[in-house]
Amino acid sequence: MAISSSSPPTLPLNTMHHGSFSMITASDGTPKSNPAYTSWLHTDQTLLSLLYSSLTEESMNVKNAFLHGFLNEEVYMEQPPGYTDPQFPQHVCRLKRALYGLKQAPRAWFHRFSSFLLKLGFHSSQADSSLFVYHSSLGTVYLLLYVDDMIITGSTHSLVHTFITRLSNEFSMKDLGDLHYFLGVEVQANEKGLFLSQTKYALDLLQRASMIDAKPISTPFVVGQHLSAEGTLFSDPTLFRSLAGAL
Repeated sequence: MAISSSSPPTLPLNTMHHGSFSMITASDGTPKSNPAYTSWLHTDQTLLSLLYSSLTEESMNVKNAFLHGFLNEEVYMEQPPGYTDPQFPQHVCRLKRALYGLKQAPRAWFHRFSSFLLKLGFHSSQADSSLFVYHSSLGTVYLLLYVDDMIITGSTHSLVHTFITRLSNEFSMKDLGDLHYFLGVEVQANEKGLFLSQTKYALDLLQRASMIDAKPISTPFVVGQHLSAEGTLFSDPTLFRSLAGAL
């Protein structure tokens, strides 16, 4: 099988975006990636062990996170549909903030969010740049960020909610309540500790792939199958990319 080059991957775009075509960038050496995209699994497990002994924990989500990022470099885009200046239709727009589809957007968002946490008195862990810790005489708060999702836990209920309020005043936040499910990991607490499971994630993935009733096999790939660029195209390349990425 093959993926058609005429079917580019879709982006999680909002009402206005940079566009799904290729972005032309200058080779200035400026990093575009987001440190929060690195492996967080070990940090997540460590934080959950602390969470079990803490008094309170919350899971939060930042709405339209990438739109909060500020741009340091010059980035231009064509005038978006519906906002074209009739007197200057050939003019372009210089962006002050990041948009979904920009290569700089993830890093710009992470820099904006981490800078705000540092102002609040947090410091970034040397072991994982997406883990932030706050220490004071009032107690301790841990915040683990993954793109726009986060776990917040601390030694006191009031201290955790003080920081949640400050975050909500700065960003558009969604309170997901007590932690039960985070990035594909189901969290169940009992008298012995925390039980982590990805059963729900696996079942959801099988449902998306219409394979919920499929029989188990010994290998994750068809034995003896040969792929080539001239092979039969996938009927839905976007779904294939989504499922492959979810693995």
